[in-house]
Amino acid sequence: ATAWAIIADYSNDRRWRSGVISMESTPTGPVEAGTTTHEVIKVAGKTWTNLGVVTSVEPGHKFWWRTTSGAQASGSRQVSNDADGRSRVSLELQVTPTGIDRLTAPIAGLLLRRGLRKDSITLRALLADSQAPVRLIIYAFSTQEGMLTDGVLPAFEQDWETETGRALEIESVFGASGTLAGQINLGAPADVALLSTAEHVDWLRVGRRVRADTQPSIVGCTPMVIVTRPGNPWNIADFSSLGQDGPPGFAGRVASRRPD
Repeated sequence: ATAWAIIADYSNDRRWRSGVISMESTPTGPVEAGTTTHEVIKVAGKTWTNLGVVTSVEPGHKFWWRTTSGAQASGSRQVSNDADGRSRVSLELQVTPTGIDRLTAPIAGLLLRRGLRKDSITLRALLADSQAPVRLIIYAFSTQEGMLTDGVLPAFEQDWETETGRALEIESVFGASGTLAGQINLGAPADVALLSTAEHVDWLRVGRRVRADTQPSIVGCTPMVIVTRPGNPWNIADFSSLGQDGPPGFAGRVASRRPD
């Protein structure tokens, strides 16, 4: 399934086809009969703009295509499974030289064959990498640990594997938000950071761990709870009440992250 997902989606072409400058398809995503393409490719020092169309599709197995303008070409891409479960990809390309290009056809043919061999090697490496588990490292402040490990992350792993067919391995690191931001600035390999305050995002910006124009996104809020002595002798109603004087001889204690 992974091999088909890569070769049947033209947006992947630049990842494995040499010389491709741009490749767009309409509609996007896996090919279907009638999918049209707009390709800009450089071959033997010459840049070609080719329009094409997918003429037939056997989903999950093979599709055929041809150009409608630019170079006169046609071909197919096919995925078959060996007895041991491995996928085998076959690429077919036929190019018919026209005009003055017929004079250089032997050299162009040699270059195309070399290009296909190179593309096959690149595609093989891409397929091998695409079958390896994806590893994601998340740094998050400690109060989020229960929510993430018990609900969000397992659900995300399941959705990812269902949609992509690839395993996902999530490594979570929890701690004080400022400590995590400091570790990331020192080179900790975080892919995602969930911090408790925008100030710590500023630290990452100063440390050049994120782009200068990065803006934090709020994904959750932590409730603040005020706990009083039994009976609430100071009649504390909200945060503004914390600045009042207590009863004579009574020393009130207030704990907060930032006393100022």
